[in-house]
Amino acid sequence: MVAYKEVVRRFGATTRPALREEVAQAALEQGVLLWRLGRRGEDLAVFEDVLRRFGKFNEPGVRITLASALLNKGFALERLDRIDEAIVVYEELEHRYAEDSNRSIQEDVAEARESRTELMRERTTPH
Repeated sequence: MVAYKEVVRRFGATTRPALREEVAQAALEQGVLLWRLGRRGEDLAVFEDVLRRFGKFNEPGVRITLASALLNKGFALERLDRIDEAIVVYEELEHRYAEDSNRSIQEDVAEARESRTELMRERTTPH
């Protein structure tokens, strides 16, 4: 975790596209690690920071990271029982990247679509 934070701290403002891709990935991995550790809320804050910090860039590696950050943000919101917000995030991922040709991004889009559909189904199914 410390290594991810250090990469983001030292190189987060880089203007070099290749390095920016690496920094974005390091930031995302920090959020994933927090997710795995069950640190609810902290993981969400990191995913939101990745989206805020790198959302305006369009390099292929950054797009892959942004799609993954959106998907993981949706998962984090679900885990916090913020279902309506999770659905909106999944829809944003679909809308933003549905036409992207990258296979990894398309896998994230498919997973977001599946998660959104399941949440919508649960919402309408009487318990």
